[in-house]
Amino acid sequence: RHTRFRNVTGVQTCALPISGRVYCWGFGSQGQVGNDATNATNTQPVAIEGAVSQSLSLTVPATKKFGDAPFDVSGTSTSGAAVTFVSVTESVCTISGVTVSLVNVGTCTLRASAGATGIYIAAIDTDSSITVSGTAPVVATGASSDVTTTGAKVVGTVNAMGIAAEPQLVYGTSSTLSSGTTTVTLTAVSGVLSTAVEKTLSALSPGATYYYRISATNTAGSTHREIKSFTTRGAAPTVSVVDPTSTSTSAR
Repeated sequence: RHTRFRNVTGVQTCALPISGRVYCWGFGSQGQVGNDATNATNTQPVAIEGAVSQSLSLTVPATKKFGDAPFDVSGTSTSGAAVTFVSVTESVCTISGVTVSLVNVGTCTLRASAGATGIYIAAIDTDSSITVSGTAPVVATGASSDVTTTGAKVVGTVNAMGIAAEPQLVYGTSSTLSSGTTTVTLTAVSGVLSTAVEKTLSALSPGATYYYRISATNTAGSTHREIKSFTTRGAAPTVSVVDPTSTSTSAR
């Protein structure tokens, strides 16, 4: 099944089969058939190379937040050809098929393409950009170690999520850390990877239970997680030694 049409000179005929490839035949001494040949007459159908442009229509979000789950993009072409994507900025985003994964903050640029098909030439590559912004830090409070009668070491992790963050350690003897606490500012954290933070505490009371947690703040917000605890060792007992030879008894 095909559609035929005749040009205004009435000496060439072209057909468009359901395959999408155009074939022409007829008079062509000056390449009129469209294949650049100068045969006086083309009695056999000649496959015509693509000569019609195609355009792309893409569905790509304008903004995303770092930490968002992988998401799909899509595209269509006026030729009906499949649209493929690649990432131009793999330091910010990667793509597998049509699924995009964010790996950093910044500008994620995706390039869409569609190859030649039938009467259509390949589409001009089209770029789309996604602005990937940072979010509030991700924090985890770790375990304590090296506990002594007056000290202990506490650790945790902080992911700044793309915006420089200031971690803090809050500790005290209140199980809710609602009063009587001490706050210590830790080394600043940046980037998009979890970074270890730690603090060695001193001048604690022997035999006391202390509660603590790690928190962090950046311009996108503040985050704190679970409260953990440790108990310092009790003070060593005092031992008195009595010399029995020094004990005297008075007779009555």
